[in-house]
Amino acid sequence: MSRINLQPSYVLKGSSYRETSMIYEVITADYGRVSLLHKGVRTAKKNHVLQPFTPLLVSWLGKGTLHMLTYAENTSNSLLDEPEKMIVGIYLNELLMHLVPREVPSDEIFRLYNFTISNIASQEAVEKELRIFEIELLKLTGHGMQLKVTAQDGKPIEPDAYYLYELEKGPTETSSEVKAWNIVAGKTLLALAGNHEFDSTTYAESRKLMKRIIDYHIAPKKVNTRAIMKFLSNTESSLYGTK
Repeated sequence: MSRINLQPSYVLKGSSYRETSMIYEVITADYGRVSLLHKGVRTAKKNHVLQPFTPLLVSWLGKGTLHMLTYAENTSNSLLDEPEKMIVGIYLNELLMHLVPREVPSDEIFRLYNFTISNIASQEAVEKELRIFEIELLKLTGHGMQLKVTAQDGKPIEPDAYYLYELEKGPTETSSEVKAWNIVAGKTLLALAGNHEFDSTTYAESRKLMKRIIDYHIAPKKVNTRAIMKFLSNTESSLYGTK
């Protein structure tokens, strides 16, 4: 039976277990996504330390895919305390739950999540952070996108050209007159690659493109927070910046 002590972690999801306990899904610095059983936490005498978006140190023991939580402490307060930003954080958690398998170590995924949560907490508009997170998470989970060169001949993507992005292939140059969710400006692909600034066009196109690509990789699972995020993006909320 293995024992892990004081592992940096974040809670992704909590589920009730029997009458008094909880099962938590956490993302950890060294052990990837881990399931932890916290016995008796739902009784009045227990302190609910394991909260989302809060940097934690957790210890556990056990073998298999469900471990026994033995200790937990938060190392700071929750990084996200505004309701709208908490919805964004839940979206990130859903992506991790759908794309990251259990017990696959990846310090890069933990660092990406920690970096993104910290940036969302400190910025007024967060859509760029979401696109960067999506791109990097897909890459780290084996679903990286081809964004800098064309699929058919490896030519550099031109900002003013238009491309058909095929899910298992990548971008192929096409006409701007053709309309479809996966036809985007070259500058949108370059913005996702970090080689071009985002603007109203690149934000709109990248939002549609990333939704379809993520849905393809997580099917038949669904991202439940999208409906709320879509509502927020259509309001006067400043969270999504340029629309």
